[in-house]
Amino acid sequence: MEKKKVIMALPFVALATEKGTRLKTLLAGAGIRVATLVGGRALMWQDFDVIVCTFEKANTIVNRLMDERNLSNLGLMIVDELHMLGDAQRGKVVDAVLSKLRYAQAETRIIGMSATLDNIQDVCTWMDAFYFETDFRPVPLTESIVHGLCRYQSPLLQPEPLAAVVDSTSDPLLVLCQQAIEANGNVLVFASTRQSCEALAKRLGAVLHLPNGADMTAILGQLKACKSPLTLRQQVVTGVCHHHAGLTTDERELIELGFRSSVLRVLCATSTLSAGVNLPARLVVIHGPTDATNKRLSSTAYKQMAGRAGRYGHDSQGEAVVLVASKSELELARQLLGSSASLTKATDHQKSLERSVLDVLATHQASTRQDLYSFAARSFGFRDTRRGEIESVVNQHLQQLENKGFVTLGNCSLRATTLGIAAATAALEMEVALQVKRDLDCAQQHLTLDSELHLVYLSTPISSSVRINMEAWQQFHNRWSALSAPDRSVAVTVGLTEGMIVNASQGMLSHGRAREVATRFYAAMLLHQLIKDELSPSELAWQFHIDRGALQRLQKDASSFSGMVTVFAQHLGMDSLAMLLGQFQV
Repeated sequence: MEKKKVIMALPFVALATEKGTRLKTLLAGAGIRVATLVGGRALMWQDFDVIVCTFEKANTIVNRLMDERNLSNLGLMIVDELHMLGDAQRGKVVDAVLSKLRYAQAETRIIGMSATLDNIQDVCTWMDAFYFETDFRPVPLTESIVHGLCRYQSPLLQPEPLAAVVDSTSDPLLVLCQQAIEANGNVLVFASTRQSCEALAKRLGAVLHLPNGADMTAILGQLKACKSPLTLRQQVVTGVCHHHAGLTTDERELIELGFRSSVLRVLCATSTLSAGVNLPARLVVIHGPTDATNKRLSSTAYKQMAGRAGRYGHDSQGEAVVLVASKSELELARQLLGSSASLTKATDHQKSLERSVLDVLATHQASTRQDLYSFAARSFGFRDTRRGEIESVVNQHLQQLENKGFVTLGNCSLRATTLGIAAATAALEMEVALQVKRDLDCAQQHLTLDSELHLVYLSTPISSSVRINMEAWQQFHNRWSALSAPDRSVAVTVGLTEGMIVNASQGMLSHGRAREVATRFYAAMLLHQLIKDELSPSELAWQFHIDRGALQRLQKDASSFSGMVTVFAQHLGMDSLAMLLGQFQV
């Protein structure tokens, strides 16, 4: 690997950040330079030896290397959590990255790692790879189902009493937590929603009566310093707390620190934590066998959560329990424990091929239909597909790309248009790129410079993560009348009317373009207020009826999106707009 670069790609920002920090410490003594690339941050490729990033960033880097004819400089691509190849969202990105490397016949070595992939031979056949497999686990793990006060140690075994002596009215979750804490272990409880996490934490905190000391005082002081609400600090005092995306990054990190140091003994978290940071737990309780949509948990999700129990270096044993409340849930839990995490034919990957086709054309890796047929045949989504079907799907995607203005189809050769190259370079989804193009064209003719709100709106993600409830829509209507003339002009320019807000406040604004514009403008107003720095983030979150964590996430998303729009504008020759938009990157 001498003089070549390494990319380590992971599915989540939290995982990439944690892994990057660990590798930086581990490799510093060897003079190996490690950088973590997440969000909108940019870096100079030549300044680092190892890049730790998300799948999406890895795809962007590979596109750039292909475009610069510099792919030979990438010596190793490590894909952690390879089972995500079967994920409906991130799987298509992993497929795109690996397919491009295989199609380009790069000398890059590829290493995939997974603890929950059962049909590994199928993946190896697709990648033309060999594999190492082990079932060794340094900390033994037992899995069971608890229904009422009975424990099923296996999906097929008869139930056993949960404890030798227990009151018939006892709460099984409380009994499980008490047993683990008495054995000097910590407990992770996974629930499907934020509301469930908070409710469980309050319930357990009120009855466990856990002691606290000087370390607790230190955690509370730090939470107060980062202006956490009193309700959160009161919850932490009980030794039991919730953990979800509604908390700020600082709050989550302090709560994780408290759990690692056993200041907090029980953590109630949403299932996303199972694929995030590495937290020690003797006992993992999965509160119900279904997800937030009431569908049975996937085998991969279950194994991710169960795998958090009995972490090496923390516990001598681990236990994972699925807690069920009914016989129907008991049957779902039995199916769950007996299932395997196999990757099926990824039809979603085939649907997403359109973007990969644009990428390889925009980076000059393909110029004919035959090139694209060969590229598609190397993807995971088409691994068992007949050539005729591949050609049909590719031709359909090419026609769609031409209709949207992203490619030009000649008799002998194909090429990406300026719009197509701009979208690929900026890593914008195609429908998003078309809307951004319309927004920028409009801004070139009608940009409002009397207020920064117009530029903030252009920097606000089109599909904002902000969730607006009915009360917030009503507040939005009240704010409308207080808008300054320049801000109202921005609203008119982007297509927002008072009637749309009135409909939203009455629950009559259906999902579609009108709601998208209204939600994006609301998020832009929030960011605009944040830039003006007249109120604290906590006060703004309260006024705009969103979680403080959601506000922090909106800031990060907007910074990243601003960078993408800036690059997009530059490639379209809109240099003045690009310069103005560039100021909103962090």
